[in-house]
Amino acid sequence: MPNYKNIRSTCFKRIWTEEEVELLREHWKSYDQRELKEKFFPDKTVNQVLQKKMHLGLKGRRIWSEEERGLLLEHGANYSHREMRKRFLPNKTPRQITDMRKYFGIKRRCTPTKQN
Repeated sequence: MPNYKNIRSTCFKRIWTEEEVELLREHWKSYDQRELKEKFFPDKTVNQVLQKKMHLGLKGRRIWSEEERGLLLEHGANYSHREMRKRFLPNKTPRQITDMRKYFGIKRRCTPTKQN
């Protein structure tokens, strides 16, 4: 009886070309896995991009510009992460905003409750 597990894994395993690896090394800090897949690797899955980044040791925080950090420091306590994204940081995910807020120790200010 043939070993279908091995047949399936070799059929669906896609090899990365040198050009693809070079593109990944060049752009990994500027885009997340989903964006990399959409822009540069349409024939790869998001998980394949993630796994290749990990295999190559490409990990770390995405870069925040000084302007983005300033906006977060100035307004981070006054708005939710969704509002921050909508108003000031459209290129960041709510999770990135939340994580950077924690990194800087920024806590939301309590909003006064409405009085009837």
